[in-house]
Amino acid sequence: MQTAYRLSRSQTETLYKKSRGTKLHASKKQQRVSRNGKTLGWKVLPKDAPDNTQEGSSDVVSKRGDLQEECPPQLDLVGAGDSDSTSGQSLPEVPSDRIISACLTTSGLIAAVGLLIRGRAASAGPAALHTDPAAVVSLLQFPNFQLWHILVAGGAAAVVTGARQLLLQQWPEFAEASNRSNEQILRRLKPAEVAVVACIPAAAEELFFRGALIPALYPDWRGVVAAGVAFGVLHNSGGRNWSFAAWASAVGMLYGTAFIATQDLLVPIMAHATANVASAVIWQQNNPKQSS
Repeated sequence: MQTAYRLSRSQTETLYKKSRGTKLHASKKQQRVSRNGKTLGWKVLPKDAPDNTQEGSSDVVSKRGDLQEECPPQLDLVGAGDSDSTSGQSLPEVPSDRIISACLTTSGLIAAVGLLIRGRAASAGPAALHTDPAAVVSLLQFPNFQLWHILVAGGAAAVVTGARQLLLQQWPEFAEASNRSNEQILRRLKPAEVAVVACIPAAAEELFFRGALIPALYPDWRGVVAAGVAFGVLHNSGGRNWSFAAWASAVGMLYGTAFIATQDLLVPIMAHATANVASAVIWQQNNPKQSS
């Protein structure tokens, strides 16, 4: 499932500490863990441990696993130059109300920025990049919806859903990133909440990436590629990795192609929302909640 929003680092760290039942009070001894002068995190020491604040201690710095119990998984070794710092780790569970709140807030911001860009695309794009003004305006006009557009949207959603299931079986890194993110977002959601986190971000993201970026940059395949790459980069977050980002870029280009072909923003919105819902439902069916 592709959702652009995620909890902030401070929210994730707070939730992690609560779920672990651990609070780093000042009364506990802590040791700064660093490598090449960069702070990687803090290691909590037993109360009776001897004072040792020397940086660069080999028994602390050399082992990545030593930090996993003290640092929230999403923050583990941040800044160490590893873009997939959450590999092999689960993210803390998040209450459904916080998921919905983050979804609505982030989607609202994305949509607002998209509307601002759309408002300037007709003039700024052709002036700066020498694109065809008529082609830009045609993508900004209210869509002339036709029935065959439903077939395009449904076909795109089917391709995305089928390809995702195939990649989950054949691409371990992609499966790991997808499952880690879905475990945090989808585990506690009810059907109505799944619809919210599947459809609202889809509409906001398509408004921004396809409905705003493509007309503002290039109203052709160049805009499709640029918006698709930006879409993928945004999805390298929230427990995901570059494998998932590469997948998201390809999906974004497919949605962009559907937008250019139909000149109807509703088409990628419907395709994106449908694929999100299908992905969420399939994941929840394959990963049922364990009875308490």
